[in-house]
Amino acid sequence: MAPAHDTRSGTLAFERIEVRKAPGIHPGYTIDNLSPDINIIFGANASGKSTTARAIQTLLWPHPSSLRRHELAATFRLDGDEWTVDADP
Repeated sequence: MAPAHDTRSGTLAFERIEVRKAPGIHPGYTIDNLSPDINIIFGANASGKSTTARAIQTLLWPHPSSLRRHELAATFRLDGDEWTVDADP
């Protein structure tokens, strides 16, 4: 039997997310060593969980209104190639 062919394409995995500046977040924070599979973000109220979700959304689909008052950065792998993005209005 032939091995199954991996049909995934465009696999993207964040490795590092930096929230340098965001409303209500001071100082900023960095999340390192993210799994290429599933990551669970948890913490107390007002610890940055929703901000992290918005940061990921903004890094993937930037829009001027979502970048207002934010400074974000990330490192990710796309199909094995390392990419860095800085989102700073």
